This record gives sequence, structure tokens and C-alpha cells, in this order.
Amino acid sequence: MFYQRIFFVLLVFLFSIPVSSQVSQIILNDGSIANVKMNSQICADFIFVNSGAVLIAEDSSCVCPEAVIGGGGDITLPVELVSFNAKFTGNTIEIVWNTASEKNNYGFEIELKKGENGSWEKIGFVRGKGNSNKNENYLFHYNGIITGSSLFFRLKQIDLDGNFYYSEEIALDIRPDNYNISQNYPNPFNPVTKIVYSIPEFSSVKIDVINAIGQVIEILENKNAEPGKYELVWNASRVASGAYFIRMEAISKESGEKFNKLIKAVLLK
Repeated sequence: MFYQRIFFVLLVFLFSIPVSSQVSQIILNDGSIANVKMNSQICADFIFVNSGAVLIAEDSSCVCPEAVIGGGGDITLPVELVSFNAKFTGNTIEIVWNTASEKNNYGFEIELKKGENGSWEKIGFVRGKGNSNKNENYLFHYNGIITGSSLFFRLKQIDLDGNFYYSEEIALDIRPDNYNISQNYPNPFNPVTKIVYSIPEFSSVKIDVINAIGQVIEILENKNAEPGKYELVWNASRVASGAYFIRMEAISKESGEKFNKLIKAVLLK
């Protein structure tokens, strides 16, 4: 879970709660503190944290869910993440999560990692509900370029005081079903354009540029590649205006399947 922090408190009296304390009513009075550690639980029908008292729970499981908590003291409960999922919806990825409770929650940064060896990057932010003791639902749509064979997402929950905590990672398999090379964009272009291609199996891939008389003028890609989507950039600053063909040739190292496709790109300077 997100929430774990260290508190330095000058205590007049330390009120300690044993593991799985099962009573119907717990009362914390002025000067008392209950610091419920991981793998421990405070559990009662009613928990009263009166003015001047402190209740700190380091994890959502530290307080039994049926407990009614009240009083005028300082109650520090975690941001309890109940669910966290990602799925394709049309051409976008829909990221949804749900919290059961929130305390001092400024919001969530959504972070993305492309592939096992990629680096985490921030792709968005969704404001939190601050303090809440009910279920809250969140939604974020990712519309960026999708490359590779798998994507990983995590949430960075940020408190109002600037402290932050990371969720667990979730993975989304984006392995393509077929070979393909998409139309370059923009097209016409000057002088830079992007090309996205996909391969469903471990394959040798060659992508080159051919002029109007069939000559290869540039090789953009020539490698063995894992399944996934990939993006190339062609900088045609040294090439004259005109129509060109971008050719993709791929051979599966697994099944032997062959793929060939041409797309037309128009350079206007």
C-alpha cells in the first residue's frame, strides 16, 4: 500500500495497541497515541480518538474494516488502493483505479515504463479527493505512441505535504497479432516523418527507402527484433523533394513467415 511514514512525536503517554486487539470499544484520550504497525491490527466496533490523541495506521489492514472511527483527535489513515487496472479501449489505453479511503491525498501521478528494461516516465496526473472515507473511482486515458511488446504502469500517490508513495506495477501485453507497417505521419512531410511497424514474432526486420527508379537511398532499420510495435524517424533533409517508397521486409525466426509491404511517402520542401 501507499502509506508508510515515520512520526516523531513528543509523548506524555504512549498508548500501545497489541496485535489483533478484539474489543467492542477503544478510547484514546488527550496525550495518547496508537501507532499501529504493519502486520498488527486495531479492531473494535467503535474507536474514539478524542482531542489531543493520535491514531496512526501504517497500512489499510491495520484497522478492521467494520470499525467506526470518530472523535476530534488526529487520525492518520492510509490511502487504501482497492483496485488498479489497464486495458485497451479503441486506440487508447484506459487506466482505472479505486480507493476505499483517503487521507491528505493531493493526487496521483500516472507513470509508464515501456518494456522490462525501460525507464519510468510521467504520463499524467489526476487530482485526489483529499480526505475521504468512501470508495472513490479514478480514470485516465493514455493516447501516446504505443511501442514494444508490453507496457507497465504504476501510480505515484502524493500527499498534501509532498510525501509520495508508489503502487505496485501492473503490466499490459501489447504483442501485435500481425505484421504491419503503418502509413508514415505526417505525409506529405518536410523533412521529418515517423513510421510505426509491428511484428508478432521474433523476426529479422529490414526497412529501407526507395526512390522513383527503384534505388535504395537509405536503410532505416536492419535488425532482429522481439515481438512488438516500433517507431522510426526518417530525416530526409539531405534528399530532394519527391515521392518515395518505404519498404518493410520481415522474416519470422520462429515460423518462417515472410512479410513485405510498401508505403508511399511524399517529401515537399
